Amino acid sequence: MASANIDRKRINGPEVSVIPLPLEGEASAEEALLLNHDAKRQDGRNVETVRPFFIKTGAVPAADGSAFVEQGNTKVICAVYGPRPDRKLTDTDRGRVTVEFRLAPFAQAKRRGFVKDVVEKEYSQVLEDALAPAIVFESFSKAAVDVFVTVLEDDGTLAAVAAGVSAASLALADAGIEMFDLVAACTAGFVDDMVVMDLTATEEKLRKGSMLLAYMSSLNQVSQVIQTGSVGATTAEEAMDFCIDACAEIHTLMSEALVAAAHETQFHTTPTNNVAVVDDDDDMEL
Repeated sequence: MASANIDRKRINGPEVSVIPLPLEGEASAEEALLLNHDAKRQDGRNVETVRPFFIKTGAVPAADGSAFVEQGNTKVICAVYGPRPDRKLTDTDRGRVTVEFRLAPFAQAKRRGFVKDVVEKEYSQVLEDALAPAIVFESFSKAAVDVFVTVLEDDGTLAAVAAGVSAASLALADAGIEMFDLVAACTAGFVDDMVVMDLTATEEKLRKGSMLLAYMSSLNQVSQVIQTGSVGATTAEEAMDFCIDACAEIHTLMSEALVAAAHETQFHTTPTNNVAVVDDDDDMEL
């Protein structure tokens, strides 16, 4: 009887609700500083350290491929559907991949609307451009693949985009889409003429520029690099080197997760296809 009262045209909330946590207040003077007296950031990292990385494949059972990536407090989930026939394609020798990047309404401290905004459209194109060089489009000609990336928790928007690139690459591989290589992405920020890896949301307020780099480690090729702000050539080159090293570490974790998932699928009659790989700060320090 209870199910008859459910409005299936709306997103139904839980039957029991709780008081939400209060929003964080303004940062204190000490929190506003990037480094403390021990030359450590507020979360204990130094400027060259990337946050701990967690990977889980098969996070969305209904999808053809999926992945969940957690980097510090940033949480991103990706679902891939396809390949499916697409009669609208004019190029019959190649397939098509579309990427939709969304920030969940509850992902940030200030609640967002449901309507897709300009920023999300821009980041959708960023992800599509970063993934395209790694995908073998000829392997699914006359077909389309849809990639949906959702940020569940945003602790640094640019870092969430980078995590979305890694999650989308994992989900495509999990769906069996043929690829030249996995794509891992990482970010760096420019704060007080320093290169600071993997900025949090609080640290992003102090930056004067940033860099996002997507890298195919096995091919030793950069699929995309985006820089904002004005910095010297030496500083930009240093940031690229740090990002490439970090992407190589992340690529290794992604490969291990896929191998572990394939191993479990092969040797278990009822595979869960859920494999997590966790990396701590020490391993990710460059």
